[in-house]
Amino acid sequence: MPISVLNRIHLDAPYWSPWKTRFPAPQQTVPSVHAFLNDHRPALLPVNFVPQEILPDSMAYETYIYETGNVPTRDGLHDYFNALCWFTFPNTKTRLNRLQAAQIKQAGVGDTRGKTRDAITIIDENGFFIQCPDELWQALQAKQWQTAFQTLRPLWRQTRVIAFGHALLEKLVTPYKAITAHAIRIPDFIGPCRQKTDPDERVAEVTAKDQTDPDTPEIFSEAAIQQVDDYLAGFLTEQTLQTKPFIPLQIFGIPGWHEEQSQVGFYDDNKVFRTPKRSG
Repeated sequence: MPISVLNRIHLDAPYWSPWKTRFPAPQQTVPSVHAFLNDHRPALLPVNFVPQEILPDSMAYETYIYETGNVPTRDGLHDYFNALCWFTFPNTKTRLNRLQAAQIKQAGVGDTRGKTRDAITIIDENGFFIQCPDELWQALQAKQWQTAFQTLRPLWRQTRVIAFGHALLEKLVTPYKAITAHAIRIPDFIGPCRQKTDPDERVAEVTAKDQTDPDTPEIFSEAAIQQVDDYLAGFLTEQTLQTKPFIPLQIFGIPGWHEEQSQVGFYDDNKVFRTPKRSG
């Protein structure tokens, strides 16, 4: 999908709030995605972006990034969003890349990837970060969708979220109801909510939410994103990844994230909000 479609998506949707400032300006011509990214990359970013053709045939993508600090980039949305994740979560992306490179060095690139590499790929492509009350997290863990999205709906006001995986972000360009993310819970001590005394801060907070639904969660602020990034860089270890530290999350059940939520039966759709299989 060409990067030009970014000029046609609905950027007022709450899930785009932390990302849209990094999009090309409307009608801006982007002949080369890697060149555009290098022109807009944060000054201290640990990687640069290079054409995909530079990647040697004999070297794994993750190994090349680890050894050169260059990210092979194609002219399309998928690699563009991958770069935005580097912009926004550089420490997390660096950690995932180092772990991937270490796994490849140890076991090679063969078909047997192992639990660690599989978990890294899931997070890198489809990860989602959420900070929420215990009761809500427990309902999500148990796939009790009616409880999580309806009975406990007011608890989403105390929740903060952000999409992370670059394949997930690409899906959100042309969203559909059944999009499933893989959510990692962020502990409460990360980026605690501060008393809002500055009027500009209050406005910024409101614009990060769907103003038509009071239960829409907040989006992590820029300061909180940096804290989340630091936390994940330490949390994501080979041992942690082998435990699959994420749960599936039907993100369009999140209050304010889908325009049809007010319709009767929205959450009764078993093709999306599937009930867990009973054991035994």
